[in-house]
Amino acid sequence: MKKIILIAGAALICSCVIGCASAPAKPETAAQVSGTELLDWQGSEFGKGVPDWVECVSSQNYEKLNALPEAKDKSLIAVEGYGDDRDLLRIWVETDRASGEMTNRIEQAVTRESGTVASGNKDSNDAKIKMAKAVTGAFSQSKINGFQRLSTFWTQVKRKADGVVEYRYYALFGIDNNVLDEQIALVMGKVEAKTEKEQIALDEINRVVQLSAHKAGVITSEVR
Repeated sequence: MKKIILIAGAALICSCVIGCASAPAKPETAAQVSGTELLDWQGSEFGKGVPDWVECVSSQNYEKLNALPEAKDKSLIAVEGYGDDRDLLRIWVETDRASGEMTNRIEQAVTRESGTVASGNKDSNDAKIKMAKAVTGAFSQSKINGFQRLSTFWTQVKRKADGVVEYRYYALFGIDNNVLDEQIALVMGKVEAKTEKEQIALDEINRVVQLSAHKAGVITSEVR
């Protein structure tokens, strides 16, 4: 399903509200350049702009998202939905999908790693494939617990190409890194290497698991 790039910058507010001396200037964001006009957003009546984390999610700038204060000592997964029913979107994005997304991400990363084995050493390749299957099997039967909803936000936008007006709803989930690492270690501990080559392969796969688990990501869907 084609994803519509969402607005993630602050818009120009034409008049001040009580207690606000002036409104923030409208920045040039990736979403605005893509041809979407921001009509309304959460907190606009108070002169507030769009949060940095929303801009990062909508522009898929996960490196910057990982550097934000919200990511301190945490691993992040964002959920974004778009459609014409704001209440339905809120229910969808606020449902905890982060736990399932984390295990899926790890399984996919391990599968990709097993698919990049070199052709030179058959024993090493077989060991990595065997360990990869064992690890993905262990994670498929496990669930990562401890994600908390850190923040939510909505916007209303108009697509300049066809004039369609839709809502965008975002939720940001985070899990403490130490909690995540403990659960990963518990799952990885279920996989036993019986040879030296299997142990080497398992160590390599463990590094892949750690890298994939600690990268910020996003789940996106149209919700009608």
